[in-house]
Amino acid sequence: MGSLKREQAYQCLRDAITFGKFKPGERVVEKDISEMFHLGRTPLREALRQLQMEGFIDVLPNRGAFVRKVSVEDLEHVYDVLAVLEGHAVESAVGSMDPVVIRDLQGIEKAMLSAAKEKDFKEWLDRNSQFHAVFQRVSRNAVLSGSIGNLRRQTYRYRGLALSIPGHVDEYLSDHKKILEAAEKGKAEKAGKAMRRHVQRAGAVLISFLRDNPWV
Repeated sequence: MGSLKREQAYQCLRDAITFGKFKPGERVVEKDISEMFHLGRTPLREALRQLQMEGFIDVLPNRGAFVRKVSVEDLEHVYDVLAVLEGHAVESAVGSMDPVVIRDLQGIEKAMLSAAKEKDFKEWLDRNSQFHAVFQRVSRNAVLSGSIGNLRRQTYRYRGLALSIPGHVDEYLSDHKKILEAAEKGKAEKAGKAMRRHVQRAGAVLISFLRDNPWV
């Protein structure tokens, strides 16, 4: 039960940061959050520790917890590395992909399309994470998967913003289609290249938006 409550607290806080309820630099007050989400103080503190380890918040001595600010330059570096690693994960996975994996990816894409039509952005983001995670899992490289996971967590809080950019969702789905088509045909290099371009473009669009809207 304790782990379930901790996970609930973690998901509530992570979603609040991801979708902009808590802004970068904003103080996270335990009492207020406990009342807002009807969470106990113990699971809340455990969730805050996890979010601190994952880079969502900073805990400052005698000041409390704050949503971590990530500079545009840092985010640019994250996407540069992420593009290389995710492309490698796809290339490594393609040779081991069977019809079951392909069907899983196709199902995820259909769910993403449905979520986009319904403007269910949380579902869309969850499904998008699943799409990328499939390649990491099939690559069977725990070090690679861990590195990608750590970097992707640093981008989570900005993904809600990205969905508000006109045309961004359509471009995402188009990129995924190219990746999946190449993977289905067993073209590892082409699929990996498509993933690298996808991550690079997603990063470029988001970074451009943040530079044009520095108050976000």
